Amino acid sequence: MVDALSNRISAGLEARRTAEMFVAGMRAASEAGNTSKNAPSTIERREPADLKITLPEDVAERVAKNRALSKLRETDRGAWLDELAKRPSIPGVADRLPPAYDGEMTRFDNHVSKVYSEIKIDGKVVARFYNGGGAEYADDYAFLAKDVGTESIVGPDLAEQRMAKAKSALEARGIVVTDSQNAPLAEIVKNAGKSVAEMLKASTAQTQSEWLEFTAKEGAIPGQLLSRTA
Repeated sequence: MVDALSNRISAGLEARRTAEMFVAGMRAASEAGNTSKNAPSTIERREPADLKITLPEDVAERVAKNRALSKLRETDRGAWLDELAKRPSIPGVADRLPPAYDGEMTRFDNHVSKVYSEIKIDGKVVARFYNGGGAEYADDYAFLAKDVGTESIVGPDLAEQRMAKAKSALEARGIVVTDSQNAPLAEIVKNAGKSVAEMLKASTAQTQSEWLEFTAKEGAIPGQLLSRTA
């Protein structure tokens, strides 16, 4: 009886030791697996090669010049306009303005229906002024905008002021300026083989009071811009 009980106790202890060994082995295997998963990869990390875009020499030079001009425009408007004047002229492009915008967005300040006046030289439109006071200048005549941008007035009054500045700038360069009041002078100058600048007021030009009344009814468009704007 005692031997049987002793055998049963011994068998139980042996089974317990076996179970403990089994559990310990499983734990060791599990820990070994986790260590393997968390181990850093032995694959070498390769950095991507530096991407370098090489522009043709002439293109790179133009890009550099345009960047320099953009910076100069922010720091010294007068010097910027002087640099623009040094650029080579492109006949048919730089020496004249394209026709005024005539699309469906009639509320734009630079719509053809809002032209105040234009300046023509040898029949080419080189400057255009709008009832709101905005102005456009052909690239070859950017110097006309040299004293523009500090005005405190708006509307047709501003257009008139900018026209006067443009006239002074042209006359300072020896160009004869005419208008509807001295049209015969234009013919004399042309017959002499010299260039003449004609200041022509458009049929769509408004007076200051007309413009103020019209603007109050129409309302402004936020964020609108003019090309070659002053």
